[in-house]
Amino acid sequence: GKIHHFLLSSFSSRRKAERNTGVRIVDFNRLLFCRLTILILAKVRSLKYGSEAQRPRKVPSLQEQTAKQKKTMRAIGSALPLVLLLSPRAADGFTSPSRPAVATGRTARRSLRSTIEDNASDEKSTVDAMSAARSINPVLPYDPADAFTDDSTGILGGPIPYADLTVGVLKETFGGENRVSLAPDSVRSLVDAGFTVVVESGAGETASFSDAAYTSVGAVTLPRNQVYTRSDILTQIRPPASDEVSKFAGKTLVSMISPSINTELYGALTEQRTNVFALDCVPRMLSRAQSYDVLSSQANIAGYRSVIEAANHFPRFFAGQMTAAGKVPPAKVLVLGVGVAG
Repeated sequence: GKIHHFLLSSFSSRRKAERNTGVRIVDFNRLLFCRLTILILAKVRSLKYGSEAQRPRKVPSLQEQTAKQKKTMRAIGSALPLVLLLSPRAADGFTSPSRPAVATGRTARRSLRSTIEDNASDEKSTVDAMSAARSINPVLPYDPADAFTDDSTGILGGPIPYADLTVGVLKETFGGENRVSLAPDSVRSLVDAGFTVVVESGAGETASFSDAAYTSVGAVTLPRNQVYTRSDILTQIRPPASDEVSKFAGKTLVSMISPSINTELYGALTEQRTNVFALDCVPRMLSRAQSYDVLSSQANIAGYRSVIEAANHFPRFFAGQMTAAGKVPPAKVLVLGVGVAG
């Protein structure tokens, strides 16, 4: 009541000033209008959301949604006359000389109520139609794998038992590459799952993994050509050389391909129907894909190596020292981080 009295007194003061000056004051008390709008929105929000925090969350029924919308629109319709009193510019589209602002608010409220009832009727008809359709053709949960196993697409066939698949580990031929795509512990996991694993002879020597370490976990060591012919899935770190691309035809390759850089290689592999898993393109923001991360994990190792290399070139200690023999100031190091490994 106090707010309403204050608004009416402000409105009468504005009208008196307009009569004395002969000028319409359109922007009168704009700050008051903004504050009132905020109060109205806060009231509407409390009516709409306040009760939900007091009860367990559940999906509201159609009747509950309609009742809540009507309650909200009643609050808006009740506050609309006050808004129109404060803002003549807002009332230009609603009022006329024969229709005062309060009557306009009631008209707007009835119009909003009619609109809500029409929307509720349309929504109820839609829900009834969907319920009838589901009773005839039940909707099964969507599985993204259906797009690959559907016979009409021909992308993938039926499931293949692990015992029928052979995984081949190739030796890296890129100059200076000492890593190997699968360590003996990883091979043991594949063998336990049912896969047959063949490893190229000497594939892990530069990574300190002997052939005996692979055979002890159930793998078989073979020459490179036999690894190509016997394997269904081939793994290596570096992209394959151009003279070996044809050997991956009809097989699955798991590697760091960098298709946006090696466009010709990627085109050649796809033309010969090679299933390529580019590990450098796996979206690592997904929790399930964290274990497939081959970029930041390797960059972390490179960053560690860079510190060692820098310490080798620096003529003093990195850390400062204070000893009986003297004092050594700490080094000033500039770290240039790239990506998440920085």
